Amino acid sequence: MVIGVIKYNLPVAFPWILKDVIDHLLSGKPSQIGLGFDQLMGLAVLLFLFYAVVTYVRTYIADHLAQAMIFDVRRDLFQHLQRLPVDFFQKYRTGAISSRLITDVSMAQNFVGLAGTNLFMDLTSLGSITFVVFYMNWKLGLVTYCTLPFYVILQKRVGRRMRKNSKEARRRMEMIEGDLHETISGISEVKSFTFEGQETKRFLLRCRSYLEVLYENIRTYSFSLGATAVLTRIPPVLVIWAGGHMVLRGDLTVGSLMAFYAYLEMIYNPLARLSELNIQLANSRAAIDRLFEFFDLESEAKHDGAPP
Repeated sequence: MVIGVIKYNLPVAFPWILKDVIDHLLSGKPSQIGLGFDQLMGLAVLLFLFYAVVTYVRTYIADHLAQAMIFDVRRDLFQHLQRLPVDFFQKYRTGAISSRLITDVSMAQNFVGLAGTNLFMDLTSLGSITFVVFYMNWKLGLVTYCTLPFYVILQKRVGRRMRKNSKEARRRMEMIEGDLHETISGISEVKSFTFEGQETKRFLLRCRSYLEVLYENIRTYSFSLGATAVLTRIPPVLVIWAGGHMVLRGDLTVGSLMAFYAYLEMIYNPLARLSELNIQLANSRAAIDRLFEFFDLESEAKHDGAPP
């Protein structure tokens, strides 16, 4: 966790170095931190090298832990399935059970990796950058976040809708996988009674039903990305507009405006990522809900009144 915080917050120092170079060193003034031009550039190179090392370590540890957690979930679910009563296996198709054990667990991995690492780290990065931009100029800071309330409302509504649609999509895919498993397992009977045509029609109907839900998700996803693009690209224009007038009046230095614009990219890139993460997390949460439908079932021992 600490490594991730360092990795996502280390780039905050680079625009500040840019500001110091433009406003002081290139104007023949001493640096704010007491370093010469070459020394400051060397420091920037060292920071980038350190950033690369931290990125490697953080990615390795985070992915390793995510895979280990998913391994534990798949193991625990399989052991839990072994303890369920026989009527459970009569109620659910073999393909549907396999789908939850394999596909849904794999989709849940995104929640572990994204919510546990990227989402939290992006939020810490946004917190650091927000502090810096308001420290530099609170007026431009307000302009920077003028569309943030609309962004939050958008993501909240899109997340709910995507989660509902994703859960329905997984339910329909589960039906397809169940039918497919039964058809392949009983292929001898299908061929003996010449049911190939009927099985094909049933399979296509299931696939079309699944495709309808996917189209709905695509429409929601496209709207989310389009709206996010508007909400995250208008503020930089407004900042340059307002900041340019401040520079002309002498209320803001050119270096501060350049640094501010660099911070804008660091602000809205995470927000754009959070928009995509919101979609992925909706799919993952739908898969997790389906997994807990099985985990919440009582085992055979509890069902019989015996101790677990």
